[in-house]
Formats: sequence, C-alpha cells, structure tokens
Amino acid sequence: MNSKPRKPFALFSLSILILSPGPDSQITSPVTITGISNPAFEQRLSIQILDEAGNVLLSDGVTINASLGERGPFEATIEFEPPAQLQHGRLIV
Repeated sequence: MNSKPRKPFALFSLSILILSPGPDSQITSPVTITGISNPAFEQRLSIQILDEAGNVLLSDGVTINASLGERGPFEATIEFEPPAQLQHGRLIV
C-alpha cells in the first residue's frame, strides 16, 4: 500500500487554479491575484476583470513562476478603475 500523502485533487485537475481572491470575494484596487497554472505559451497568462455587464475593467498579463513547460505559481498585483457602485463582476485568468 502506498503511504505517501496525496495532494488535493484540484491541484491536478484544473489547468489554472485561482487561489486568491476566492469565490464571491469583494475586491478593491489594487488586487493581488495568486494561483497555480499548467504551462502556457512563454509561461504568460492573460488576466481580465469584468464588471457586471461584461465590460472589461482591466486586461493585463502575468508570468508563471516556473521553467518553460512546467506547472507553477503565479502572482500579480494590479490596479483597475472600479465601478462607481458595488456590483458583481468576474475575474478571468
């Protein structure tokens, strides 16, 4: 029997795992986005923050902190212009 501890399933099943901000989080500017990702072209990921209507509030990029072709962590602290009133939105990585 294998006695090695298992890593959480989500770390292996998702191409990109956003660790923060979490689901249903209220964010302000600047916001720090962290996660783990499978390798990407030149280890770059696109980040977008959308308002409730789907308007793009921010479009930026972040580099995966791993060797080319390797899965690794990413972190970006980015500023955006928040909507005038509190509303639901979406973070896309």
